[in-house]
Amino acid sequence: MSKIYPRLENTPKELKFLNEIPGIDVAIAGVGAGFQAHDDHDKGWSWKKAVINDGTAAAAGVIGGAVAVAAAPETMAAGSVVLVATATGMGVGDLAYQTVHEHWGGDIHEHGVVAGVGHGIKCVGVNTGHQIASDTAGLAKDVSASAKKLWHGLF
Repeated sequence: MSKIYPRLENTPKELKFLNEIPGIDVAIAGVGAGFQAHDDHDKGWSWKKAVINDGTAAAAGVIGGAVAVAAAPETMAAGSVVLVATATGMGVGDLAYQTVHEHWGGDIHEHGVVAGVGHGIKCVGVNTGHQIASDTAGLAKDVSASAKKLWHGLF
């Protein structure tokens, strides 16, 4: 797989984790963010707001997964690294998505600044939990269907 950031000797150590981001991950996140931005635009957001918010959430998920890979011990099995990076990327992406889609202004207007921010944080947490559960169930269903198709294709 192609890498987004080429491996160079003079890469600052703070950016070394970028070496672990496969190009396909960025492409898939970009396509997903594009579909979500289109949906948000259809629901009344400006294109600028939709692209910035959904692109930010997608980028956060990709970077979260890359950081998980970079932080994994070298002795960790490759399959485990993939699972941890996928789960981390999905979780961070879902948290970022819910954060940028929360109605912070409405929360603050309705509850006051402190209580409104608290209400928004609570909503983000609850909604992120629901989204992670939904994403996990969808991923499990897709993996199961693919495994069955492969199995029946072989036998």
